[in-house]
Amino acid sequence: MIAPEMARADVASQIEQLACRYALAIDSRDLETVVELFSENADFCRHGAGARGCTSFFRELGSTFGLSVHSVSNHIIECKSETSASGIVYCRAERCEFGGTWVTHQLAYYDEYVLERGSWRFRSREIRYFFIENGTQPRIMNVDSRRTLPESWGTWDTFWSARAAYPGSQNADGSAPLDGAPHRAEPGMSPSSDQAKV
Repeated sequence: MIAPEMARADVASQIEQLACRYALAIDSRDLETVVELFSENADFCRHGAGARGCTSFFRELGSTFGLSVHSVSNHIIECKSETSASGIVYCRAERCEFGGTWVTHQLAYYDEYVLERGSWRFRSREIRYFFIENGTQPRIMNVDSRRTLPESWGTWDTFWSARAAYPGSQNADGSAPLDGAPHRAEPGMSPSSDQAKV
């Protein structure tokens, strides 16, 4: 029989990985993984609930900024029952906004978790900000004249290529798509009226 403290440690480890997987999925625009990380009953307001609402919300959100690096830390988890928990996790999100300017978002996620279909998932995520700092333009390092990330993530180009199917879509650099050409992840993206940050 597994000791209670070991069981709690295993739950905490799984939930910590959940937060890390979310950060990577957002940075790589891996919408399929993002959907899997949320509960079937998760509510995304005007976008609806469940997988469809999740896909709609994050497709729109992912189009409001270019390159991004989300780093999570200081994860505190409280187990409420065998199938539910809550937590607070810090996040430092570096995002390339419009015009190539990098903006730092220092925030905390207030999460609710649920054990569903054998895996821990997000029931909800609430963002609370410490601060937002903008105006930096760090030099982007290239390897063999090509950027290693995010282009090496296949989901990145898949995400931007799919944007051509939606009215008013634009490439990652803010230009209109031409003949279905792949959308490249260059700094400076087109503005969006909805500046939701998740």
